[in-house]
Amino acid sequence: GTEVDKRLDPVATAVELRVRLKKGVELLAVYGSKKLTDNEAARVRAQEVAADKQAEKRDKITADRKEDKEGGLRFFIPAFAKDEAHSILFKLRVPEGVDKRGVADIEIRYKDRVAKKNVSDESAVAATYGASDADSAASANASVLRTVQGFAAGETLAEAANLVARGDRTRAVALLDEREALLRKASETLSEPLFLKDADRLARLRTHAGTQTGMGDPLVLAMLLETASRAHMR
Repeated sequence: GTEVDKRLDPVATAVELRVRLKKGVELLAVYGSKKLTDNEAARVRAQEVAADKQAEKRDKITADRKEDKEGGLRFFIPAFAKDEAHSILFKLRVPEGVDKRGVADIEIRYKDRVAKKNVSDESAVAATYGASDADSAASANASVLRTVQGFAAGETLAEAANLVARGDRTRAVALLDEREALLRKASETLSEPLFLKDADRLARLRTHAGTQTGMGDPLVLAMLLETASRAHMR
């Protein structure tokens, strides 16, 4: 009920995040999002225009999304509730270097339903190079490493769901088994007890996916894995 209430009365709508990588910076992966097909992108764009018109009609916030900007990586969130958080994690390759260099420019814009106005903000992201391999290792952020493990578990569940749907339970079981072992190791290395609960959950799902003792209906199992995947990716 609380979740529904927040969605019905968000503090911000039409939240658009655009990330423009600097020259020489290569995108390897995006966790917490996916690349849309042309049809999916068209539907999201239509959703943005509709949210723009609704904000003008309901909240008297000037429409400003008729023309679509171009360039960079674009992420769209239709509505944002009070105290809500959303993580998008990028895996990048940057050129060799020293000292500090720019990595990306980030732009965010949204409809502020509290202040009744359009908001736009930009910021630059830079990376500081370590002077040695030891410095680089010491700069690793434990919170980011935990987030990577969480997203990786979600992606494994999604892939396992696809394999089950295609009838390849053996490969799905192997994937879940491998990710379970990685989570147990990560729990020890990163001192994160929640990973043990995630590992236990994957173990149960692996049992369901087993070819001999597993759940009979592959469609139900695929849906179960997909639901678990979405929970992880959130």
